[in-house]
Amino acid sequence: MPNVTEEQLISAIKEEKNVNAHNRLRAALKRKKGMTLRQIEAILDKSFGMISRWKCDFRI
Repeated sequence: MPNVTEEQLISAIKEEKNVNAHNRLRAALKRKKGMTLRQIEAILDKSFGMISRWKCDFRI
């Protein structure tokens, strides 16, 4: 997801109505900002396994 900007992710988060998709986008934004999956796990209160399955481990 290196071609997606932080601004695009923020815009998508604001528009997303589906809770699961919203959380995935939030995780993507946090990952884009350099957070680890463990940090995202703590913030979103989701399991590490779930977050890692969301494929938010992109290269920035």
